[in-house]
Parts: sequence; C-alpha cells; structure tokens
Amino acid sequence: IAKSMSGDDFDDAVSEAISDDASEAASEADYLIYTNEFDVVEPLDVDYRYRDDYLEGMESVIRKMVGPLQKNLERLIVAKQRSRWMPGLRSGRVNPSSLYKLKTGDDRVFRRRDIQGETKDVAVSLVVDCSGSMGGARIATAMASVYAMAQVLEKIGVTYEVIGFTTGDELPYSVKDELRRDEEKMGRNFSRTETIYMPIFKGFGERLKVEQRKRFAYAPHKSFLANNIDGECIEIAALRLLGRPEHGKVMFVLSDGQPAAYGNGREQSKHLKGVVKKYIKLGIELFGIGIQTNAVEKYYPDYVVLDDIAELPNKVMSQLSRVMLGK
Repeated sequence: IAKSMSGDDFDDAVSEAISDDASEAASEADYLIYTNEFDVVEPLDVDYRYRDDYLEGMESVIRKMVGPLQKNLERLIVAKQRSRWMPGLRSGRVNPSSLYKLKTGDDRVFRRRDIQGETKDVAVSLVVDCSGSMGGARIATAMASVYAMAQVLEKIGVTYEVIGFTTGDELPYSVKDELRRDEEKMGRNFSRTETIYMPIFKGFGERLKVEQRKRFAYAPHKSFLANNIDGECIEIAALRLLGRPEHGKVMFVLSDGQPAAYGNGREQSKHLKGVVKKYIKLGIELFGIGIQTNAVEKYYPDYVVLDDIAELPNKVMSQLSRVMLGK
C-alpha cells in the first residue's frame, strides 16, 4: 500500500503542478514579461541640479518656434469661436429687431447663438522617446518642440498630456536570479527584462505652471536616457488617454528608432506593431513622428519623418488641426 501523502506534501505537489502549467503556457506566449512590479510612471523629478537658465534657454528657443505655429493656432481659435445669431425662434434671447412681429401675433421674436465649425472635443497625448539615442540635440529639440505644442494646446483649451518613456532602475539581484531560473525552466527568454520608466512632463490633470515648465526644461539635462520598450509604454499612455471623458482621442509618438531593450528584440518589435493596431481600432488617432529616421514607418500607418526636427511643432499642429477641424 502506497504511503499516504501529508497535507504539506499535497500542497507542494499542487504548487509544483500549477507552476509547471504556468511555465508551459508562458513558454508559448507571444510577448512575456517577468514582472511590472518595479515599473514607474510619475512626474519627472526636478531636483537640486536644476538651474533657472535651463528654462530661460528653452523659452528663448520657443520664441523662435512659435512663429510657424501661429497660423495654425489662429485657425483653431477662430474655428472654435466663430458663431452667428439664429433669428426667428420661439425661445432663446429676445431679438429687439423682431419685436414688431408681436403685433401680427407672430411670437418668433427670439434668437440663439449658433456655433459654426466648433472644434472637436478631444484629448491629446504627446509621447516622447527618451532613450539614449535621443541624447544631445535630439532630446533638447524634441522637448522644446513639445513644450511649444503644450503652450498652444493650453491656450486653446485642449486637454493634453506630455509623457516620456525609457527604461529605469535595474531589477534587484534576487529578482534577476529568479528570472534566470524561470527562463531555464521554460526554455525561452522573457520578452523584456528591464524596468519601465515613464516621466510625466505635464499630466492631464495639471495646468502648465512653473513646476511643469521646469520639467520640460530639465529633461535634456537630467541623466535618465536609457533603453526603450515602446510597445508597453505606448499601451500605458494609450490607456491613460482612453480614460479621459473627451470624445476624440489623439496620440503623437515622437521616436527616433525601434524598440531596443534587454530581452527579445524581435518580440518587442512585434508587440509594438500589435499595440499600435489595437489602439487604432479602439478609436485613438495615432501618429508616428520619426526623428531623423524612417523606422516609424514599420510601426505606424500614419507617420511623418522629419530630417530637421525644428519642423516638428508645425508638422504636429498641422495634423492636429486636421483631426480637430475634420480637414
């Protein structure tokens, strides 16, 4: 007669069986992460190394950039505010010039303001690649560009967020050890083995005040540019955007390359393509902005490649005008 199994032995056997099943399922997954426990999405920390001349310098650059945006800005404002009075109504505000009609028994002496060409109710997400390849002039110009666009969106009252993406702190050694053991058990590598860091430069619920302006100005000087896990980061930004109550959802992704992080690069690339398709189907108008590279054409059906990134604000505002005005 076989020896009966104790309660502890039974629990251990069940745990091992579940673990084996989970490992088998994981080994067949198209995209597999070990943990997102250490991922960070938070406002960029402006620490003691920030200097006031960073913002002064960016403001100086912005003054040169805002010129090309002015035409689009005025067009949006005019479209949003253009209106006319509709006379001959039975309710609304009294139209003094129609009061004579009362003598004839005609009570159509009211009028209402009719908004013509009103802009769409939209929320906008500006997502900036903050990987190491964006270092130097690229990140400086990209941040100045999105800062200029933030000022435009702020002025016309459009809800928006500006958020970056790169990789963060290394996983603890104990977690790394567990990760390697699990990879050996599954017979495959995880799709990504780094943490995600997404600095928020200006959140949906914030106004563009001094603290937010400092974040834009400090970003090119802060040592945080690392690798990039585009698919997951775009998904995080998209979910934040979809959580907004506005009817229209628009996202611009500013990037100079393709996913590049520790893990499986092929799976990261495939995952990004799937994420873009998924959120376009869910209603986000998603545009890729290639910063001195055509890599975006592999991932974004609607894209533009900029060799001169000084053109960035005008290009993005042109696309935004088309979306908001239906043109």
